[in-house]
Amino acid sequence: MTRLDGKRLVQSANEADNWLLGCTTPLHYPTNGQPITITLYSLCNLPSHLHQWAFNLVKRNLYDQYIAAKDTGWSDEDKLAEMSEEHAMYLIAQASDGQLAGFLYFQFVMEDYCADDIESGEDSSDDKEDEQIPVIYCYELQLESSFQRKGLGAHLMRILEEVGRKYHMEKSMLTVFKSNEAAITFYRKLGYDVDGISPSKHLPPRRAARISYEIYSKCLRQDS
Repeated sequence: MTRLDGKRLVQSANEADNWLLGCTTPLHYPTNGQPITITLYSLCNLPSHLHQWAFNLVKRNLYDQYIAAKDTGWSDEDKLAEMSEEHAMYLIAQASDGQLAGFLYFQFVMEDYCADDIESGEDSSDDKEDEQIPVIYCYELQLESSFQRKGLGAHLMRILEEVGRKYHMEKSMLTVFKSNEAAITFYRKLGYDVDGISPSKHLPPRRAARISYEIYSKCLRQDS
């Protein structure tokens, strides 16, 4: 796949208007004795109160880790901007009694990759920094505490991956703090591993050790 082909796939995915059409993963999930309904919103039709709730949930769940990570820190303004990008997509999980359970924020984007990560018969360029592929990137997966460890997060990830395959994304990718051992264990159980572009894979060890996060990925190609 050429870089231009990848950009066309990302553009096509971003311009779609019914991203879940044809997906087989259920948009309902039973937990806490009541059904959870999962709804997909683009940024333009996401109600403002849900956007604010999602931001607040990220801050409640991750603020301490951001503060502890000296290479990132926390900024309300920066996080809100990140969660308000043009092509932001939100899977919102809500219980039948109206209680908000959690969300997954993702985008279709072009991302760098290491040629060793994707095997093909094509010649790879020596300038690997210019190599990019289309991916579905999970920027946030956050659950309210009463809905954690009940399988809902894994269910949201399955929906994400199916949407990624539907639009021919090469990988599902995400970023996780090294200190977040529970999240790392969770993603590894789902088949994710440290990606070739993660700091620990391509930076000198001393420099990589100063970076607080790793980038994980899972191949979505049907022929993988």
